[in-house]
Amino acid sequence: MKVPTVGLIFSGAGSAGVGARAAGFKVSYLCDPRDFIVEATWRHNFPHAQLSRRLEDFRDTEVDLIVGSPPCSKYSLLNRTKTRLDLYSTNPKAVEYTAFLNEINHRQPKAFVLENLPRIRNFLFFSYNPEDPTFYVNYYRKKRRQMETRPVLTLPGYRVFQYVICTSDVGLAQIRKRLFIVGIKAEFPWSWDPPVHHPPEWLTRAIRDIPDDAPNHQKDWLAPGEKTLWRRLKYNERTDINKKVRKMGPKLPCATIIGAGIRFFHFSEPRYPTPRECARIHGFPDSFLFKGSTRQQLNQIGKAIAPRIVETLARKINTSIQITEQERALDRLMGAI
Repeated sequence: MKVPTVGLIFSGAGSAGVGARAAGFKVSYLCDPRDFIVEATWRHNFPHAQLSRRLEDFRDTEVDLIVGSPPCSKYSLLNRTKTRLDLYSTNPKAVEYTAFLNEINHRQPKAFVLENLPRIRNFLFFSYNPEDPTFYVNYYRKKRRQMETRPVLTLPGYRVFQYVICTSDVGLAQIRKRLFIVGIKAEFPWSWDPPVHHPPEWLTRAIRDIPDDAPNHQKDWLAPGEKTLWRRLKYNERTDINKKVRKMGPKLPCATIIGAGIRFFHFSEPRYPTPRECARIHGFPDSFLFKGSTRQQLNQIGKAIAPRIVETLARKINTSIQITEQERALDRLMGAI
């Protein structure tokens, strides 16, 4: 049986490749032009894949599945320099989200998975009707002071399904909700319910057995003033300095790991979590090594798709494709008889 293949566009460090590989896929290529990428991480973990900083490369390389997580900072509600109406007036054809979908139209994989923040649907969205593969935008026309919904592009031949999945639902010790858009060629069957994992995984169980000499496990201790704050904080309590930073709780999943910009306090030691601890929490195997500085390692983890969710989706996609192709092979065989 042919080994299914996957290509990664806006690949980040390659976490989607980790998940797809666990589901039986061969990683064919990784493409990502973003600055936080450390190419040495790619080369170490995907030595046989094609690598590029250009999105348009490897279009002639046929793959069964494409997975990606394009940034949408232009639509971020955290962008304090813009009002909500400014965000609604952003040109959707100039954002990476649309660039990813254009690549799907160019490459025509059997299926694709697109990951992003659930709130992106305020601005850019597919219909909830899977039979309508049109990508829409809610657009504000400043001159007319008028809001309208307009199509941006369409994906002929695909059915499009949408799921909001939390990492805790696949057994990870992290609360990270993301939108997963699954597009699959209309010829393949699709029926899937997102997993639910109860009770949530404890943080301490996820990271307690990491050896001190593990790679990417360099400890960053708090300054004296921060240590005083660390002692005072209760588990899961936010700091007074930055309301987004909190002390982890050992018997709870942690909040969303963002990267080097926003870091948590460790629950049992006056320090920040190490990159290896963050990678464990995010679902990376210990065999996956991150290259670059500590800051670069943390950013590669924080911007990654949870590998376990990709693995779950990739297994289901591969099953759907294999069922159809086996039925076709049987039809051909019966016809020959």
